Amino acid sequence: MHFLELPKFHGEFVETLSTSLDRWLHLLKFSQKYATIEVEIPAELRAEEWIEMAINAYRKTLADRKVQNMIHLREKAELMTATKISLARAEGREEGEKKKSIEVARNLLQRGMDREEVKSITALSDEELPTL
Repeated sequence: MHFLELPKFHGEFVETLSTSLDRWLHLLKFSQKYATIEVEIPAELRAEEWIEMAINAYRKTLADRKVQNMIHLREKAELMTATKISLARAEGREEGEKKKSIEVARNLLQRGMDREEVKSITALSDEELPTL
């Protein structure tokens, strides 16, 4: 069994592809380049027996309304997931900053600093200020 990692494949330029495997990996990695009928299939790829057939089947599949809808829904789900992750990270950072401010306030109060001054330095409310 062999594993081929497409992100590590750098055959972006069709002219540099020398083997059948290179041409198929190029097609898999850069398939969106060939998604529309307006884009001509390069001669280097057409030389490979089944690639032109694969590209035409891909184009036909992408033209199907159901497939387009599924692609749209998947993209929407990916965006929603990315947004949730981003919001969770921001919330975690905010919570960490709040804990840090409370710790600073606790230290300042232990050293005898006035509560009002600690509030102005840490931007904490009366409820958030630790009681000692």
